[in-house]
Amino acid sequence: MALHQVIALSAYAHKHFHDNFIRSRRSDRKAPSNVGARFSAHSPSHVVSSVYQQVDMHLQNFLLGSQIAQCLPSEKEHTQGCPKDTTDLSHPTDDLSSIIMNNSIRTESRKFTGTVVKCTSAKSTVFHLSHPLPFPDSFQGILDGIDDEDTLMATIKELYSVVEILTLLLGSDLAANVLSSSFYKHLTFEEVKGIYPFLHFLVKDLGMDKEDVAKVLRRRNTFFSPFAVDIHCVKKEVMPYLMFEIGLSPMEISKMVCMYPEVLSSHCYHTFGLVYDYFVDELGVLPSTLGKILKTCPDLLVARPESVVLHTKKKVEWLVHDAKLFSSEGQVCRLISKCPALVTTSLEGMTEVIEYITSTMGLSQPEIAAFLTACPEILVTEVWLATEQQLLDIAEAADFTFEELTQVAKTNPTYLSQYFKKANRLPPAF
Repeated sequence: MALHQVIALSAYAHKHFHDNFIRSRRSDRKAPSNVGARFSAHSPSHVVSSVYQQVDMHLQNFLLGSQIAQCLPSEKEHTQGCPKDTTDLSHPTDDLSSIIMNNSIRTESRKFTGTVVKCTSAKSTVFHLSHPLPFPDSFQGILDGIDDEDTLMATIKELYSVVEILTLLLGSDLAANVLSSSFYKHLTFEEVKGIYPFLHFLVKDLGMDKEDVAKVLRRRNTFFSPFAVDIHCVKKEVMPYLMFEIGLSPMEISKMVCMYPEVLSSHCYHTFGLVYDYFVDELGVLPSTLGKILKTCPDLLVARPESVVLHTKKKVEWLVHDAKLFSSEGQVCRLISKCPALVTTSLEGMTEVIEYITSTMGLSQPEIAAFLTACPEILVTEVWLATEQQLLDIAEAADFTFEELTQVAKTNPTYLSQYFKKANRLPPAF
């Protein structure tokens, strides 16, 4: 199948998938659901058409098989695309060769020009391997303990294909930096081979450049490993959710993944459901507003979702029931819609700012409510000293005395909103 046919079929399937996905999500909302239920009870895999699956398969085969495979060195031409080395690579250099005997386990080190391969085997087998690229020490643990010569050579060949594609994609320096990461030593052979679909996703689906790909591949923590990403789940469930529900563009998703690769993990997939259910279904925030929140505060996706929801609930309850500044959660929802950064504002900081406004500016509860509705950005300051300095700066910018500023805050707070937005404008993180 030619590339233009694949692209044309992909466009048709994408529209078909989008329409079915939206219909399935709307039907989900008609039935009651528990927290996060919509992301597990109704799998989008039931919606994806066979046409879309075929297109994805053809496209992946075309890109990997036709383009990337053509770039990779063949078995006969190891040096294609690499600096030529006229040195004979078929024999090890004697001065760096060594044999270490330990409990009948023979470890052989062979140094070739540009290549070091160490093989630990229960058999005394000598391997002569020629390759212009260095074999990463981090892959050594995968070879240890393989007794069968054919299996060992096949494994080395597969591992070298990973080295080759990373070198072609990232360049020799970035590839060497990525492959030197210590966590590669703990990977299995199958996990290493899992890098292919992940690289395909980063480069072809998200359009990442080599520096961004290297950042993602070097990232590893409790919730994320680049070799443990379920690409099928990401492409069929997470990506449609971020694009169609939240309204993020592929470029924005790419930047988000570069900053927080954890968004591709199963942990964050669970977070999506909990955060979405609370903000959209319970609090009434629009999905597009949730997208603004995530763009301003993407670290919410890598935090504990229960903590994010709990802290937001506490702030909403305090504003409505304790401080009695607002009569409903819907009014607080509008504050968050105007200033998404309020999601990360601490309750203690919010309390301190409101107490300062009450004592210094002499605003009554209704006046404070009107002031916060017009200028919710003031709550982001969190500390009364920062609040005081900001009020002084805004008074100077508006050519007011502090007393005049206080009077305007009481009678026409909307007039001040432009100054607070400018002073507290948080640029999107991506």
